[in-house]
Amino acid sequence: MISDYSGLKASLADWMHRGDLNLRIPDFIRLAEARFNRMLRVRQMEESRWTADVDGIVKLPDDWLELIDAPRCDGEPLEFVTRDQYRALRKRDHVGAYYTIFGDSLGIGYQDVDVEFDYYARIPNLSEDEPKNWLLLEAPDAYLYGSLLEAEPYIKNDPRTATWKAFLEVALNDIQGASDRSRFSGPMVIR
Repeated sequence: MISDYSGLKASLADWMHRGDLNLRIPDFIRLAEARFNRMLRVRQMEESRWTADVDGIVKLPDDWLELIDAPRCDGEPLEFVTRDQYRALRKRDHVGAYYTIFGDSLGIGYQDVDVEFDYYARIPNLSEDEPKNWLLLEAPDAYLYGSLLEAEPYIKNDPRTATWKAFLEVALNDIQGASDRSRFSGPMVIR
């Protein structure tokens, strides 16, 4: 049964029928997690952050993937500008409700303010120290098929690869669909 990291590794070894790949299995899992982080944007990945800027720069969290909506200062949404526009505005000492993204930082048009933003966070990686995460608990099939698909370059031309890919696509679509439906669950009110 796949209920934690050890169970996932054992299932992968069983499914592949290749005892020589046990040392590679953690790599297959990590590669599947990288794929999940590129493909999924679900409510379980949503985080909020409040932080103070330093000279108009806000360091993004280490688990940041992308913003959900515009950052806010004192509840006011900031408007996105390109980096060139940001530099031009800052060069003119223009203070205002604007932002841009520089690598792992937000550049904002204010200084010494609290900034609030919602973002999609990376799925926590499984490991011996962190044997479970929300995705493994909710969709062990995604982990199984995603990891098997990442193992394909080692197992070479396995006829089951197309099946694993199809099952992974179904699992990821199911996860995304469930998340989308849950955003609007509850009674609808006509206004």
